[in-house]
Amino acid sequence: MNKSTEENLLDKYNQLQTSYYQLEDDKLALENQLKKIKRRRKFIIIILLAIGLAGSGYFWFEEGAVEEWTTYLNFWKTQEEQLESTDNHMLVKKQLLQIKLPLTGKIEPLDQMEIISPLKGMVKEKNFQYNEFVKQGQVLLVIDTNQEQANYRKAYADYLNSKAEVEKIRNWKDSSEVARARRGLTKVQYNLNTTRRELEEIKRLLKKGIVAASELENKEKEYRNQKLDYQSSQDELDSVLEQGSKEKLQIVELKQKNSKFEMQTIETRIKNARVVSPIDGVVLLPINTKDDIPSRIQRGSFVKQEQVLFTIANLQGFTIKTKVDEIDILKLKIGQKVTITGDAFKDITLEGTIKYIASQADTENAQEGMPSNFTVTIAVSKLTKEHKQRLLLGMSTDMEVLLEEKPNALVVPFEAVIIDEEQQAWVIKLDAGKSQKVKVKTGMTTIDMVEILEGVQFGEKLLPELLPEDE
Repeated sequence: MNKSTEENLLDKYNQLQTSYYQLEDDKLALENQLKKIKRRRKFIIIILLAIGLAGSGYFWFEEGAVEEWTTYLNFWKTQEEQLESTDNHMLVKKQLLQIKLPLTGKIEPLDQMEIISPLKGMVKEKNFQYNEFVKQGQVLLVIDTNQEQANYRKAYADYLNSKAEVEKIRNWKDSSEVARARRGLTKVQYNLNTTRRELEEIKRLLKKGIVAASELENKEKEYRNQKLDYQSSQDELDSVLEQGSKEKLQIVELKQKNSKFEMQTIETRIKNARVVSPIDGVVLLPINTKDDIPSRIQRGSFVKQEQVLFTIANLQGFTIKTKVDEIDILKLKIGQKVTITGDAFKDITLEGTIKYIASQADTENAQEGMPSNFTVTIAVSKLTKEHKQRLLLGMSTDMEVLLEEKPNALVVPFEAVIIDEEQQAWVIKLDAGKSQKVKVKTGMTTIDMVEILEGVQFGEKLLPELLPEDE
């Protein structure tokens, strides 16, 4: 026997036991009622006999006595009926006791997806009607891609240019620019070496008195100028080589990657110009939109990139959002069962579960001095075909969350419990016709019943208030 079967058998046993206790209570109450009726009847008969004798005498002496006699009979018949229907005491019973939290809300889709426009352009095709069912993968819209095709061509050209630039930088040392700078430096260096040899020869000849001192001065000046030219050529070569550095290569490689990414992004937008439904559901006007009036998409409409086109609602089930104040919110937890009814579907009772409890209070409609409210979402994951036809989005619902239950709780009516100034609970127990005030310990409380944990036992009689003993 599995766990589920054992739980079902235990529930049936508890129900049978509760019914048995209820029958015993009814039997005891009926017996007490019959005894009271018999005693009251005897008392009434005696009174009627006395009245009858008095009425008979009156009948002989006064006209119209018959009418008054009939009035007396009707009066005492009414009194007897009231006595038979009155019962001052209450019984301590055993029954199923449940604590429920009532909530209200409106039906919303179980899930919903906003369809965003992948690109800007004109709507070429529209293959759906609002509020109709669509299947996953169904093509809903086709958007014109002429502008995106132009953007793709530009991005592709940028990619080719950046790719060529990367190749050029990678082979920069062998480029014509570097070769030209190297030749210029070599030429200047050759001239500088030649001038230096000539300067040394003039110095040797000047010592022998063969050349004039002015010739040496001119050659030294020429040598200094050539050294400056050599330094300039060296700087130019370094500058040209710098254009092929590692950092420059990284920059052009990043440009190439950006161009490729832009090209791929446009490719994706063009591919997604055929807007398909991601789920099975019903097409609705945009639920979350910045515009006051949601726009209806038509063939020929112009849409912007990232514009909310419409909403697809999953109606295989639904959710209900409700507000719970801070006093009751801690009584709820994820997964608790919820019973759902509504004025528009009174003959349908649904079972849902709590799937979301906000961890922060709502601030939009918060009022100073009033308890904070928290958003709670209840989900009904599966609906029958009949439910789908009769339950519509926006319908109001009444819900009850089962917070706690006891199958065989010892309970008394709410009016049987007296709370004193010290917040101590008492009941008036009736025993052998006498009343006695008894202290009790209470447990769960509903609108009309109170659980008693200590102080009374099953079947005992209680009074709603302390009465004189002779009653």
